[in-house]
Amino acid sequence: MCSRLAQHCRRWANNVHVLPPGVDLTRFTPDDDGPGQKSVPLSDAALLQTLPRPVIGYVGGLHRHVDVGLLVQAILARSEWSWVFVGPRQSDVDALARLPNVHLLGRRPHHELAKYIDAFDVCIVPYVLNSFTETVVPIKISEYLAMGKPVVSTAMPIVSELNGGSEDAIIEAAPGADGFIFAIERALSQASDGAMRERRRAVAAQHDWDRQFGRAVSLLDAVLRHREAGRA
Repeated sequence: MCSRLAQHCRRWANNVHVLPPGVDLTRFTPDDDGPGQKSVPLSDAALLQTLPRPVIGYVGGLHRHVDVGLLVQAILARSEWSWVFVGPRQSDVDALARLPNVHLLGRRPHHELAKYIDAFDVCIVPYVLNSFTETVVPIKISEYLAMGKPVVSTAMPIVSELNGGSEDAIIEAAPGADGFIFAIERALSQASDGAMRERRRAVAAQHDWDRQFGRAVSLLDAVLRHREAGRA
C-alpha cells in the first residue's frame, strides 16, 4: 500500500497504516553466493555475459501498464545499448520484439531474478502514468535496490516515498523518451562502488519482509491491547 491509497481508505477508518511490499534481503544480495540464489539457464548466462554494455534491464510482467511507446522511442535513440526484459508477455509488445538490441527472455522463476538483476547496469520501471499507477507499489523496485543497482522510474508518486530521503537511490525520469534516456545516463554516471551499493540496499532494507512483518505484528498487538483494555 502507498500513502495515496491509505489517504483514500482513511475516509472510512482512522487506523490505517502504510506497509509497502517487502523484499527478502537474503535472496536479493549482490553476493553471487548469497543464500537462495540459483544459477540462471546457461543460454541466458552466456547472453548476459556477451551483450554490449550498458545493459538496461527490467524484471516483471510486460503488461498494459508498461509504457511500450516510451520504451521503443528510447531504445531506438540508444540502439548501442542492450535492453533486457525478464518476465511474461501479458500485452502486445511486438514493437519491442522487433528491435535488434532488445532481448525478451520471458518468464523466469522468482528465485533466479537476483542473478538477472545482477547482470544489469541500470534497472528500469517504465510504467505509464495513470490512475492505476498513482497507487501502485512495484515490488521490483525494492528488489533492484537490494541488489545495489541504480534504478530509473517514470514519475510515479511512490518513487519519492521509497527513496526515503536518498534522492539518488531511485532516479525519477522527466516525461518523454528524452527524459527517460537522460535519467538512465545519469544513473550510469553514478558511482558503482561498495558504498553506493550499500546506500541503495539501505533503502531496500526499510522494507525488508522481516521488518514489515514486525511492524504488522506490533500494529495488531496494539489494537488487541486496546480492545482488551476497553473490556476491563
